[in-house]
Amino acid sequence: MRTGLEADAAALAALHRRPADLQAMEAELANLVAADARGRDGAADWVAAENAFYAAIASAAGNEHVRVFLEMMSVQISMHLSSVVVKNAMAVELGGAVLAEHLAVHAAIAAGDAEAARSSARRHFTAAAARLVARADLADI
Repeated sequence: MRTGLEADAAALAALHRRPADLQAMEAELANLVAADARGRDGAADWVAAENAFYAAIASAAGNEHVRVFLEMMSVQISMHLSSVVVKNAMAVELGGAVLAEHLAVHAAIAAGDAEAARSSARRHFTAAAARLVARADLADI
């Protein structure tokens, strides 16, 4: 469910983004890079920056209902996934690949390409789900 909603939010963001929205996304991408550079010590900050990146996309979508729904869903998911990511140091091991996925989503949104934003976000969330299942004990999720 999250994959479809986040992909649609990215498409909407591509259509409705403002310069301030793009700046917010870019700030969180910079935070992801900084957290990645700190390795395992930056894992918790990576999770926080990633969540803030998604929140910036939801805000840029220009639909308050979408933003609020994704925020509520994110809070619930983050409570569980943050511990899995930090525990397994997934941000440390996979940071480059995940960052590239985020950059692709951002580039499509910045270009105003709704379909590219949707497909990039869908690829990211599909890959993220596969990474989590491959690396986490199901009891952790």
